[in-house]
Amino acid sequence: MDENGGNPHHSGNAEPPREVRLCDDLTVSFHEAGRGPPIVFIPGWTMTGRMFSKNLHALSREYRVIAFDPRSHGRSTATATDNNYYQHGRDLADLLDALAIDECILIGWSMGGITAYSYLEQYGTRRVRGLVSVDVCPTPVRTRQDEWGIGPLEQVRRIQASVTSPDQSAFIRRYAGNDYLTAPAGADFVDFIASESMNTPATTAALLLADGNLCDYTEVASEADRQVPILHVVSEKAEAPAADWLTRNMPNSNMRALGAHMMFWEFPDEFNQCVTEFVRGISTAAGQSLWQSADKGPPRSAGTQR
Repeated sequence: MDENGGNPHHSGNAEPPREVRLCDDLTVSFHEAGRGPPIVFIPGWTMTGRMFSKNLHALSREYRVIAFDPRSHGRSTATATDNNYYQHGRDLADLLDALAIDECILIGWSMGGITAYSYLEQYGTRRVRGLVSVDVCPTPVRTRQDEWGIGPLEQVRRIQASVTSPDQSAFIRRYAGNDYLTAPAGADFVDFIASESMNTPATTAALLLADGNLCDYTEVASEADRQVPILHVVSEKAEAPAADWLTRNMPNSNMRALGAHMMFWEFPDEFNQCVTEFVRGISTAAGQSLWQSADKGPPRSAGTQR
């Protein structure tokens, strides 16, 4: 990986994107590769499944790996309504149904982690064998400056205002350039991130950011921590506040600090190894009999290539 973020057009995806219709007004685009226990990657705010191109191919050697574009993200349908994380959790359930996934590991990056917690709140852990939460606190707004999260309420309000002036392009360029990688990112990387983000309409982006930033899934996360294995992969700058928060609220979970906000892109080998060890640990502890989907590949009617 070079210091500017690597090749933004790198693709480890084994096949072109496919799509599946979840309801009359929503068709979801996704990448899929491999066979074995399913792993589902959920991208963050206005991001897409392409963010995980350096993870999908490597992990597909042992697992069935799916990375999708949520509603109003990327190449999925941009809908006029239902642009909130409650609905994203329901969409995730519909996607698991459509792809015949009975049990899986969820990997939620940033606001994709909020989608995972929304799913757990509504559907519980029956189909979730483990969760990898990537650089997101279940309650993004901090009450103190030294807490884990995006920032205090006033800072979050200013971020929200910047997203609507007139759209998210300036904000996402600044954020991708300064916070996604451990060193300032190069122009090609920033252009790639901004291009993916701008597939989400500006009003939808603003609605989703407000909804995600103001949620509080502490109780949901704490309950999930008592029921399923959870691994938090956090940025190195969040290590201390995250460790403190997790000790108090999710004491059974494990944590690994690595790189910056997009560590799975910048340090894919290390990230993929973390995920592999986590999933192997679950398989060893639980027994393969729990992985009813382990030998399944994608169902023939799950989606069409595009």
